[in-house]
Amino acid sequence: MAGWLEDASTLLTYKNSREFFHSLSQLILKKNSLRGVYLLEISSDGRFFKYKNGNQETVWDVSDFDCVLAHAIQKNDTLSIEGEDLNFWVSDGSLFELLKPCDKERIIFYPLKMSGNKTEYFYVLHGDIACFEMIDKDDFQEFMKVCNAYLTAIVESERKDLLRISLSDKANEDKKKLTLKKGLDDLSNVIAGHSSVMKKLREQISRAAFSNLTVMVLGETGVGKELVSRAVHDLSERKNNPFVAINCAAIPDSLLESELFGYVKGAFSGANQDKKGLIENAHQGTLFLDEIGDMPHNLQAKVLRVIETKKYRPVGSKKEYESDFRLVVATHVNLRDKVNSNDFRKDLFYRLYQYPIKIPPLRERTGDIKYLSEYFVRQFNSHHDKDVKGIEVEACDALSNYDFPGNVRELKHLIQYGCEQADNRGYINKEMIVSRLDEMSFMNEEEVGEEINSFNIEASDLDVTDLKEAVKEFESKILYRTLKKYNGNRSMAAKSLGIPKRTLADKCLKLEISL
Repeated sequence: MAGWLEDASTLLTYKNSREFFHSLSQLILKKNSLRGVYLLEISSDGRFFKYKNGNQETVWDVSDFDCVLAHAIQKNDTLSIEGEDLNFWVSDGSLFELLKPCDKERIIFYPLKMSGNKTEYFYVLHGDIACFEMIDKDDFQEFMKVCNAYLTAIVESERKDLLRISLSDKANEDKKKLTLKKGLDDLSNVIAGHSSVMKKLREQISRAAFSNLTVMVLGETGVGKELVSRAVHDLSERKNNPFVAINCAAIPDSLLESELFGYVKGAFSGANQDKKGLIENAHQGTLFLDEIGDMPHNLQAKVLRVIETKKYRPVGSKKEYESDFRLVVATHVNLRDKVNSNDFRKDLFYRLYQYPIKIPPLRERTGDIKYLSEYFVRQFNSHHDKDVKGIEVEACDALSNYDFPGNVRELKHLIQYGCEQADNRGYINKEMIVSRLDEMSFMNEEEVGEEINSFNIEASDLDVTDLKEAVKEFESKILYRTLKKYNGNRSMAAKSLGIPKRTLADKCLKLEISL
């Protein structure tokens, strides 16, 4: 008896059921000189047995009494099988599968009875008849009662832990859903628009805010890339920390590195004192790199290392520092084209292209123009203490027929102009904005015309030896620069060139122009 109780004191030190079962199985196997000990778990409905062997798991259906395992569950007590009975049941597929590695002499199904006399686990003990003598003795039975009581406590504790984790996960999921809903409601006041594409955009922004992935905001000039980037920050866990923005296209190449990384005193002429860089300023917040496609190639490798390691070295310094920041980038150019032309590092592109968000141009959601116009009127009234009532239907129709190469920014400026023209408590009418629309259309056509004239000058200086090739090259340049002027808007480009949109599409295909 003392030996089993000593063994029990060792087993009672285990804090989880997996370790407990493993040690108990090994103990029973060795002290009884058995050939095999298998632990079977019963499903909650009593219809299935589950056996785990390492990473492999076998499940048997025992709802049919043709299976000996079903009889073991029904009896809920020790069940011994030997001799002729064993020969009869060995044809049972589940039992055969279980005992396949062993010689078949005698099998005992030993229930582990937990609280309420409920059996949730069975030991299948296998060996010759002599090996089972100890199992029938009182000291072993008392030992197993102690083990069952302790097992009950462990399993109940684990179930409470699982329930607590489940409830915690559900609470976190519910909180996340509420936060997501609130975020979407708040976004509708910032990222305005009722169209389906804008609803999808707001959902993408909200989901991006909850992730830790680098966000790449894509869209033409004037669609609101910085507004979207700021929204990602404002909805994230970093919202109370800095949002640090820089336009890579607006800073000279020679200064961009020191703006990002900072510098130490004496690093270069004019560096009279240490200066923090934007990477350091963005610590625990968000770093927004606008127009990332215009970043100098030599700086891209350094930025890639910062993204991967979160470490940076100020210009002129020998010491590295760390900065924990969320990265959001934006571009209006096709970075894949820049990668193909070796103007942008491929490894940096894929490091940045983790969570892309594409902002649709205004011409693809003309149904939002009326709503946006009224939104900008309210915004103007709030900022300028005026009471413009709104915009007339004819004015909205005129706006809807305009392609807006400057996107939402251009619409906002037009509405602001219209508000200045309208009387207080009055409306923006068609006459107030149509002249501006005509002016903008004329300016766009005039700019393209000037470019075409410049091409003529360039062409006249060429030493033309193949007129057909020269004309092809000249036409390709005109089409490419015109499309670039209108941010890839083929409708506007075709209109400015005085050709049908279909003709422009055919020429682009023929000349391999992908802008």
